[in-house]
Amino acid sequence: GQTLTNFTLIQAVKLAQTLKSHFVAFDHINAEGQRLTVSLPSGQTAIINADADFAGIITSLQLILRETTIQPQPKVIDLRFSKPVLKF
Repeated sequence: GQTLTNFTLIQAVKLAQTLKSHFVAFDHINAEGQRLTVSLPSGQTAIINADADFAGIITSLQLILRETTIQPQPKVIDLRFSKPVLKF
């Protein structure tokens, strides 16, 4: 095992740990530039900045997933901005 030196990959590992500690299920995380794309079991995708405060972002994601009553459910939840953007 070599040490990870890529910032985005290190952040992806931290994001995975944060998701697990907040009991948010996910299939996988893609690291693309400065953004992390989380594939959720529901088929939805969450987009997060690699340098974001993951604890706060994941709390927002949980609220959106739990409280969204819009049908159909959003396919993409973009959390890179001050207000989340839902794409259908």
